[in-house]
Amino acid sequence: TKSCIQMHGGIGYTDECNIGLYLKKAMVLAAWLGQATFHRTRYGELTNAA
Repeated sequence: TKSCIQMHGGIGYTDECNIGLYLKKAMVLAAWLGQATFHRTRYGELTNAA
């Protein structure tokens, strides 16, 4: 989502485009559920242990 903001420039933060909304949602979900690297590491640990 951050690369979309960069690619679209200022329009990414306007109400006309939902990219800013998706960025906010992605940041909230990452803070709430954890970063993707954590989940990849944990998945690797669980699948290697089986």
